[in-house]
Amino acid sequence: ENGHVRVEACLLANTAGPKSRVLFCVSDTGVGVTDEQVQEIFEPFSQGEGAYTRKFQGAGLGLSIVRRLVGLMDGELAIDNSVGGATFYVSLPFAASAPAPEAETPAAETSPWAPSDPLRILLVEDEAISRLAVQRLLEKEGHTVASAANGVEALKALGREAFDIIFMDVQMPLMDGVTATRRIRHGDDPDLPSDIPIVAMTAYTMSGDKEKFLAAGMDDYIAKPVDRDDFTAVIDRVMAKRNNTP
Repeated sequence: ENGHVRVEACLLANTAGPKSRVLFCVSDTGVGVTDEQVQEIFEPFSQGEGAYTRKFQGAGLGLSIVRRLVGLMDGELAIDNSVGGATFYVSLPFAASAPAPEAETPAAETSPWAPSDPLRILLVEDEAISRLAVQRLLEKEGHTVASAANGVEALKALGREAFDIIFMDVQMPLMDGVTATRRIRHGDDPDLPSDIPIVAMTAYTMSGDKEKFLAAGMDDYIAKPVDRDDFTAVIDRVMAKRNNTP
């Protein structure tokens, strides 16, 4: 009912070699972990709470996945359970990046759309974790992102603010992405820009789905899970097409 979770990160003193290590510390004031449980909690489907009627939700996979990921990244994982709650330490190696060489800017002939241009993006996604992850990814690329959880919220946001492009999930409550796209494209509401680029963003992989989304008025399609390169490629493709850039 009360307490805190604290996340800290610091750069460790550089050792021999081309990589530096960053130490992440995650501490909480929760139920704690006994010495006996330390050996078990990293196993799949194990939890520190030892009761059939659980107060805390979860499948008991979090720490197992963490240990696996840390190992794949050549990191180290440790736990301190000596005081109330617990503190987890994760040390990960990172290679120092060399400064990028400055690109020469052409003196003439500028394109209507440049891939580096920051955009105002409307992200429509009903799943909160996916929405946050995609938003952070786009923001790291320099874009400004506003989010909506369904088609109804998307139409309201689109009527209030101006956006350059919409990433639209397909399956959502209240109003799905295909219906919202048709409402935008129909042109009945003067507050909705009927020509705004809309990209379907969905886990659907059935044959013919892409054609169905394009027929509804969407400009392009990407399948989840989406990474940075997927977003960069579809943004460049859609925006260049809308601005008639080769």
